[in-house]
Amino acid sequence: MFGPFTVLRDGETIGSGGSAPSLTAARTLLKWFLIHPQVSFSSDELADVIAPGKSNPRNRLNRTLHALRDYLEPDRGDRSSVFIKKTGAGYVFDPGGSWEVDFWQARRLISAARQARQAGDIEAAIRDLETVAQLDARVFLPEDIYTEAFADTRAAQERACRDARVSLLRLYLSSDMLPQALASALAMLDQDPYDEAAVMTVAVAHAMGGDRFAGIQILLEFRDRLNEDLGISPSSDVHRLVDHLRSGDPIRVSPAPRLRRD
Repeated sequence: MFGPFTVLRDGETIGSGGSAPSLTAARTLLKWFLIHPQVSFSSDELADVIAPGKSNPRNRLNRTLHALRDYLEPDRGDRSSVFIKKTGAGYVFDPGGSWEVDFWQARRLISAARQARQAGDIEAAIRDLETVAQLDARVFLPEDIYTEAFADTRAAQERACRDARVSLLRLYLSSDMLPQALASALAMLDQDPYDEAAVMTVAVAHAMGGDRFAGIQILLEFRDRLNEDLGISPSSDVHRLVDHLRSGDPIRVSPAPRLRRD
């Protein structure tokens, strides 16, 4: 997910090894453009991305745009940039079919999985979401973890990828792919031991495998851990699942809805 951030031209890395302020700002601006392709931004908006709160923002932006154009198109000369285009009072980045970014890939896969699930092609949906899970294992823009400009995009990406992983858990369970469900849920718990959807998946997988008692114990231990560590209670979904496992009624998992906290 942009980490490590690399730009290739004809298979060769470009712009590496530089630490000058103009190059650092140019890389930040390029990341912003890659997150928002074909979106026009004003000069003030772009200046705030590369140097929030700094003096002479327009001058900084002009220098950064010049550096970025040279960075991407060193043989451009006096010709207009192929990628960075002026649009009235702003600028837009036009990939022109020349770029591929894993951030875009994740978004395409999530959309494709949703369409496949709606069409009843569960195998295709699982394949797409498994690839999303592999991408989600990377930190999004790790070298800009404290850059305010990317905070909203980072949060939205994390939510989208988590929703995709929860959907994958349900698809595994509804397809009786219990080992895959367990492995994926445990991987999520390694990242967040209080992930309710993952805990519920582990419990359901045990119950579907014939050990309802283990499933109930997992949920009760999770309830106690939440109370002791965080001073909160689990959602009503957890309580309903405990009651359902105790009832002995058949366990049915629908692949369509996502597990959510109340």
